[in-house]
Amino acid sequence: LSFMTLPSLLCLVLAGCSSQPEKKAEQPKREGPLVLSLNAEALAAGGLATQKMEEAPWSLAVSATGNLDYDANRMSPVSARVPGRVAEIRADLGQSLAKGQVLCLIDSPEVGEAQATFLKAFSEMNLKQKSYDRARMLLDAQAISQGEFLERQAAFEAAKSEFAMAENRLHLLGFGQDEVDHLRGAGDREVRALFPIRSPISGRVVERKASPGLVVGAGEELFKVADLSSLWLNLHLPEREVVRVRKGQGVSIIVAAYPKERFDG
Repeated sequence: LSFMTLPSLLCLVLAGCSSQPEKKAEQPKREGPLVLSLNAEALAAGGLATQKMEEAPWSLAVSATGNLDYDANRMSPVSARVPGRVAEIRADLGQSLAKGQVLCLIDSPEVGEAQATFLKAFSEMNLKQKSYDRARMLLDAQAISQGEFLERQAAFEAAKSEFAMAENRLHLLGFGQDEVDHLRGAGDREVRALFPIRSPISGRVVERKASPGLVVGAGEELFKVADLSSLWLNLHLPEREVVRVRKGQGVSIIVAAYPKERFDG
């Protein structure tokens, strides 16, 4: 290789490196929106349909989980007002009840004592009233002094107060006025230690803790009665959704027990 040939080769190489790449043809710019046209066959094949745009009200639903609970205004726990022993059960779990219906009977010495006190006060009041009426006739006939008349009158008033207190105690224990009237009737002066526990509302027994022979104390819960015609729904709403909820807003509820039904509230 001669010295004269090397520069020639170098020039050829440099000339090859300095050559420019070919430019691609520029695409023409599209003006206006891209329009895709489909005929009826293409729409049917793609499962597409068209509809005329119209104005309509639009609402955004809020979804949340929750749980159903008893209406606190239609639910009542039933407790024993006196200590004693459950003698008889007259209502079971799930049973429908009317207001005042007996749930169970409790054998309570305290109830027997209250009835005996009532009957004794009733008899004492009748005795004092007869003495007072007799004293008033004697006073009119001037057969007794004014002082003796006032003594008999005071004794009668005291006996009436004792009777009222004894009757009020029976009412506090749960006796109705008809039961009190029956107790002091001429044909029924028998003391009964059995005390009826009654339902304070109409509804259904949703909880039962009482059983025959169970010894209970005053205030111990025995049953729970609820009116299931109306329930409360407690929703667990995320804080970010609070601004979209207002009083009086409609609610549509789906529960697991009836997945194909909706309940409105």
